[in-house]
Amino acid sequence: FPLSTDKVNKIASSFMGLTIKKEITGVTDISVYGLDNPALTVTMGDLENEEITQKLTFGKLTGKDYKGTELIYLMINDDKSTVYEVENLILPKLTGGLYSLAAQADIPKLSVGDILKVTVTGDCETVLEAKTEVKQVTDENGNKKKTRVSVWYLNGESAENMKTVSKLKEELTSLELKDAVYHSENEEELKKFGLTSPVDVKIEYESGDEINELKLSFFETPDGCYAMTEDNAGVYKLEKSKIEAILIIGGGGL
Repeated sequence: FPLSTDKVNKIASSFMGLTIKKEITGVTDISVYGLDNPALTVTMGDLENEEITQKLTFGKLTGKDYKGTELIYLMINDDKSTVYEVENLILPKLTGGLYSLAAQADIPKLSVGDILKVTVTGDCETVLEAKTEVKQVTDENGNKKKTRVSVWYLNGESAENMKTVSKLKEELTSLELKDAVYHSENEEELKKFGLTSPVDVKIEYESGDEINELKLSFFETPDGCYAMTEDNAGVYKLEKSKIEAILIIGGGGL
């Protein structure tokens, strides 16, 4: 899966900052340092020539710190006789696992004025559509005038006063997918992850003079709520409060 260049560069810069704070020689049992079951193993080298130039194995935390940064045990190039104490600069950047390094899903930032139509398909299909209408309004001076406004309809009926629809518009315009937790294009793998019975959302929106379409799927599982892009390659965990209206409408409620 594609990696985020920015995230990878930040980790690479952490390696540049590694300095040995203590060297422990004459080691006979690497399990004492957690190196038999490492927290992280990093292999560096020439990928094209399949040549490994250095291998770093990180064990458990030492229980000590250096200027406020925890220290961790390190073994270099599988030399089991020597262990080093270094600053734990890398593991905190990998708290989300390997998939946290994935490139962020490229979805557009929408405004309510951009959205033309939203189709939510779950237990049933619900269509939210914006229509331009001419209405008579009264300005602050009491003068009446006609103006063109965007009016929202839900399955053909006015939805201007529906709280769930208002929340849906808020969710769609603030939606951001970052920090993937899983990547797969295999539907069976996705089912094992608990991603079944999706609420599919199709958004038609204006961008300049063009009308574009964005497709997303949302899931609620015992483990939490997730979003998936149309290519099924990225799975992102979300707070339920961020997609509550989407799930409610997908479940056939308002």
